[in-house]
Amino acid sequence: MIKKILILFTLSFFSYSQNDVKGEYLIVQNDSTSFYTFTKKGAYFSKLNGSGRIIYDYVPYKNPVPKSLDRISLNSLSATRSSKGIYFLYPGGGIVYKYLNSSIVRIDDSFAHRNQFSGFFFSYNQELYLLGGYGYWATKSYLTKFNFQSGSWDRIETYGSPPKHGINQGSFIKDGDSVFAFDFFSKKTGSAVNEKNSSLFELNLSTMNWNKKGMLLDFSEKGIEEKIMAAKIPKGDGLIVKYQSDDFFKVFTPKNNLVSTYKLEDKIPKFGNNAISIGSTVVFGSNSADKTTKKIVTIDLGKLNVDKKQQMVMDQNQMFKRYLVFVFIFLVLLTVSLFTYFKNYVTIFYVSNNAIRNEKGTLLLTKDEISVLNILINKKETENSVLLNLFDDKTKSADSIIKRKNKIIKDFNFKFFSFFGKELILKKVSKRDSRQVVYSIENRTKLLYEEMP
Repeated sequence: MIKKILILFTLSFFSYSQNDVKGEYLIVQNDSTSFYTFTKKGAYFSKLNGSGRIIYDYVPYKNPVPKSLDRISLNSLSATRSSKGIYFLYPGGGIVYKYLNSSIVRIDDSFAHRNQFSGFFFSYNQELYLLGGYGYWATKSYLTKFNFQSGSWDRIETYGSPPKHGINQGSFIKDGDSVFAFDFFSKKTGSAVNEKNSSLFELNLSTMNWNKKGMLLDFSEKGIEEKIMAAKIPKGDGLIVKYQSDDFFKVFTPKNNLVSTYKLEDKIPKFGNNAISIGSTVVFGSNSADKTTKKIVTIDLGKLNVDKKQQMVMDQNQMFKRYLVFVFIFLVLLTVSLFTYFKNYVTIFYVSNNAIRNEKGTLLLTKDEISVLNILINKKETENSVLLNLFDDKTKSADSIIKRKNKIIKDFNFKFFSFFGKELILKKVSKRDSRQVVYSIENRTKLLYEEMP
């Protein structure tokens, strides 16, 4: 076994390893700094050093691969890792393999189910699960678990609100105790049409409860054929999605409700679905010059510029928060509008020679009350002395005249308030002379002479 050290860099943001991988291969993450490249003859164990270079060992298998793998490509297998090791799943489900003692061995007592193509194969609490998928003309949203004792698969009961018509060609993210499913197609029973489901779903693995989170807001319209060929690479609590026809890729992070778009330059090699991410580094195979072998390539996403960031979904919590904000803004605007309206609202009254009226009715007035209105009606303010002159009587004392004037205005206001529900005549100190008292019509009240027929 000879250790080889990568020494060749072609660009600052990606590098090639020196090992040539011939034939079929499958790249599987081992931990936060290393990965395996499995072929049908042996496995490359590779490690990223601090400078982004790859150090690797090649280990030939001690035993031939199981015969069930003879007729399929390794990159059609699904792979996952738990604390017990690396596991592989046959396309469509059923047969399970494990990398054990420098060999790929079969560990199941099952068969090729072919019932959950494109399902999500993952590990949780050292158990193996398969979620969703398509097979036998039906799309599934159920969850199955591998039974290590019997070597078969058991269906697990889930609760809540799963995708009604199944998950086909979905994007999946496992984050802690949850699996997120989004950007997938569903097919109703008996229908031949694949319908796009634009919702985000969460399956809580600790409670086995489904929760519909919200509507997706940022997805280009891609058909199911393009989805089949798309690269979907888990990256921490997010997912890298790259379509073959696009010169960019997106990183979806449902937990942060965010999608980040990275623009790819022409000099960066294209990557497909046989790829992994280790931290900020994407690892994949790229054709060599003779196109007969693959070279392992790494791209440091940390050195690529984010073209744009957008909101990914509007989940129920956000919708409720936005609803509260909207209600708050609406109530504030309504309060301000009503305050402004009533503050500036003017009530019009019509005055005749013996009454005052509006839509509420007609109030009969005395001659003294009509005289007071005639003086106040066209003036903003009327001095106290002017009203006193109205009630001037040489036979009466000044104090008696003042009392009479005050009583007439007080009784008039009370009668007016009792009938119309508001004051009419206001008494206040003059702004020009604080020693003087002035009278005026209430400022939201307008008096008009009624035209007689």
